[in-house]
Amino acid sequence: MKKVFLLIQLFLLVGLLTLVCVSQTNKSEETREPQKEEKVIDETNDCLKEFKEPFTNIAVTFCGEPQKNILGDSFKKQRIKRNNYTVSSSSATYVLGWFAWKLKKEDDLSLRKLFDEYTNDTLKKDSSGLVKEIKEITLNGKPGRELILDGNVNEFAVRLYYSGGNLIYLVFLPNSSAGKKEILDSLKENFFESFKIFK
Repeated sequence: MKKVFLLIQLFLLVGLLTLVCVSQTNKSEETREPQKEEKVIDETNDCLKEFKEPFTNIAVTFCGEPQKNILGDSFKKQRIKRNNYTVSSSSATYVLGWFAWKLKKEDDLSLRKLFDEYTNDTLKKDSSGLVKEIKEITLNGKPGRELILDGNVNEFAVRLYYSGGNLIYLVFLPNSSAGKKEILDSLKENFFESFKIFK
């Protein structure tokens, strides 16, 4: 599990040293096949709440109150300050983060170049993750990018956006024992699709 969190820390340079994943261990002789799946499903129905980031024009739905971390970092040899919000549950770790990065132009070409540079920069600092898929996406008519990575322990997903002079990233890291893949995929899509950029 430590390698999983190290992968998030290195890939996104989040440095979330206080991430806690709640793991459930049940050694009872009773066999309740849907037990873990029910916990994942409850996550979508019982505790979802929209979180509006107080300093930007973005919002996302978390299951629980996010923990905030502000971290110093570097990108393209320049110092940056990351603002990260994290929720860890029995099924996955969810991250919303952003840092200020000014672009001379915000056309599609400039934004896709920025996503390329960010991807390459972070992968240079962490060779333990393998990019399995890159998908170009859009939100409110602006380009974004989704990355599917094969980590040391399990697969995780990242989405990148740019708005208001900020590079924004969302991370969905499922726990390896959280439930069936189709349920985790549904949680990932619910998290990613709940993201909003307000005009």
